[in-house]
Amino acid sequence: TCLFRYINLTIEGLSDAEPDSFEIEIIATHVNQEEPEDGPYSEWITIVIDETYGVELELLGGVNTVDGNGSVDWNSYTTYLVRVKNTGNDEDDVTLELNDYEWESSISPEGASGDSDEYIIDNLDAFESVIVQIRVSTVGENVEFGEHDNLTLTATSGNNEEITVGM
Repeated sequence: TCLFRYINLTIEGLSDAEPDSFEIEIIATHVNQEEPEDGPYSEWITIVIDETYGVELELLGGVNTVDGNGSVDWNSYTTYLVRVKNTGNDEDDVTLELNDYEWESSISPEGASGDSDEYIIDNLDAFESVIVQIRVSTVGENVEFGEHDNLTLTATSGNNEEITVGM
């Protein structure tokens, strides 16, 4: 909000505005032009759109909507798809990590195989999403029917490591 000769002006950026800086000229004209000293009045101002950072995770199908659990057969594996979205207005590197699990689990790009519990998405454009896959395996594990394993997926912004979300 700016004040120009008794006029309050508020400029609000769009939620998907990309970081930038530009100048605009504000021209104000008095509604009663009988007094020429009252107008028009102009002022140049600089608008700065700062970077914002954020990450969002969404599990895509494959999970029981009643209790939030998935399933995997004994001596087999299953794959879960997760959408990772850069909710910020600037390119970001997002680090994904799997934690707190017992059974063999890995994360990789959709359609690829991987054996790591960490994956970095490089240069994820502002407001864009990618899909990754999480593979949970009971092959070679000493698993009994009805047992369960918990795992946590954590996503961290490379531009601001204080921004971390989990599921």
